[in-house]
Amino acid sequence: MPWATRQQRLYELENILDQEGIDEADRLWISEQLERLRAADGSLPEKQEKEIWGGIKRRAPGLFKGTGASLVAALVTAGVKSTLGLP
Repeated sequence: MPWATRQQRLYELENILDQEGIDEADRLWISEQLERLRAADGSLPEKQEKEIWGGIKRRAPGLFKGTGASLVAALVTAGVKSTLGLP
């Protein structure tokens, strides 16, 4: 979805999260982090962004596969991509 905005991509990622078999506490934490990313609209320092995406990956590794992977790759900075092992 190259036409989608950052906000739209974050919402789509949250929709994909609904399909993941993760516990409710992790899902709530991830939703809160995605909201932080939406509110910051790309202005978070790279270190904070890296911590958020790393936590999401630990709690919902399935988001980093398939459609979710392409969404995540489009959302994160180059430095964070290399840390997370994304192309």
